[in-house]
Amino acid sequence: MPHDGMQVCIRVLAIACGAAALQLRRAGPSAPLGLGPVGRAPSARRASAGMTSPPDQTATSYGEALVRAATLDQTRVPYVEALVRARKRVAGPFFLPGHKLGAGLPAAAAEVLSVAAPFDLPELGELDNLFAPVGPLLEAQELAAQAFGARRTWFLANGSSAGMIASIMACVRLSASARGHNAPKVLLPRNAHRSAVHGLIHSGAEPVWLAPETDELTGLTLGVDARTLREALRAHAGSVACVLLVSPSYEGAVSDVSAAAALCRQAGVPLVVDEAHGAHFGLAPGLPLSALACGATLVVQSTHKTLGALSQ
Repeated sequence: MPHDGMQVCIRVLAIACGAAALQLRRAGPSAPLGLGPVGRAPSARRASAGMTSPPDQTATSYGEALVRAATLDQTRVPYVEALVRARKRVAGPFFLPGHKLGAGLPAAAAEVLSVAAPFDLPELGELDNLFAPVGPLLEAQELAAQAFGARRTWFLANGSSAGMIASIMACVRLSASARGHNAPKVLLPRNAHRSAVHGLIHSGAEPVWLAPETDELTGLTLGVDARTLREALRAHAGSVACVLLVSPSYEGAVSDVSAAAALCRQAGVPLVVDEAHGAHFGLAPGLPLSALACGATLVVQSTHKTLGALSQ
């Protein structure tokens, strides 16, 4: 993963492809580990510790990203267009899948899939390469990045879980490279998704578990208090590869990502936010602002959960 003064943001998008994407955010002052912001936003909720939102440069950088987005035609769907062009050029489907553009679908399946099946094409050259896109996939990723205020976007497969694993592994590798950590630590809450644990295992990082707040009335888990995070960052100063937060939670509890981002910037540590259930944040009045806009370094989202993407 590049670390040339930019932050990475992971988003799960559906631009006629998978259910996830990785976004790289623009550089900004005080960026941790040489990683700058890729799409920030003030927090939707203040932490009880009274942390303030990031300085004005945060809103400015986010606004500038949105201005860049306006320079591209956001009504276009490059990958859908590529699929249509590729389908028109097929004289005979001498390739997989076996249903042959829908002609071989069972009758029951054809009732549901007949419209989409002709576009279920294999890895044809004109449909680009997800691992090294240079055509319509790259264009779609650029549109997505601009639309969400990011520097760059990578579409992912296998949903937010893949993004979480990639985020942790990238941060741990950067930390080991920049600081020479043999066993970097990751600060994360007890309500983190199992994919975060997988990321810890794959990266070899040591977890430092944070206790999130709990709502006394319902017993539901809330976010990690800013004071808890501040104390953990101080206690493990110099050995933290990244901080991971879950916002919103599965039940919808939103953390003060802005306060957490400010603390992480002060400590020089990337902030990863599992926002799998918050892809809609910031897209309509009355909704919380996205973690990306709040100053998080890496953000994982699943548009198939709360937006219009198809599930894989």
